[in-house]
Amino acid sequence: MIVWQHIRSLKNRGLKVIQANADNRLPPSFEDLEPLVADGWSLSTWTERNTKRYASTMEELQSFYDGLMARADDALAYLAKIDLDNIELQDLRLLQLMLMLPEVSFPVERHGQPATPNAVDTTRFSQWDPRPPAQVP
Repeated sequence: MIVWQHIRSLKNRGLKVIQANADNRLPPSFEDLEPLVADGWSLSTWTERNTKRYASTMEELQSFYDGLMARADDALAYLAKIDLDNIELQDLRLLQLMLMLPEVSFPVERHGQPATPNAVDTTRFSQWDPRPPAQVP
């Protein structure tokens, strides 16, 4: 929950959470994951991550899953030491990759397809914005 609160606080302070492919650099010990950023997997919102999931093939989802799962424990240990109030862009990209992992895990581990079978179309849901309605653009 702290991660989501921090991302919202960055946006509320007028800071832009990075967009995919703006810069592919990750922390030094995670350079092997930079191709995932270059391929557009480091996304700042649930809506963007969900759209990427549904637009991807199972081969692309599996490739992302395999690449990141191999380093997930290392990434989580690294991110646990990061001060989210002063997060560096390289660390934020790694965090965004890790936030994509649950989005990809269900199609890979359970469904065998990008969409969730017999589920409501996710495009019907808008992303929650914690700001008062008057402040939402």
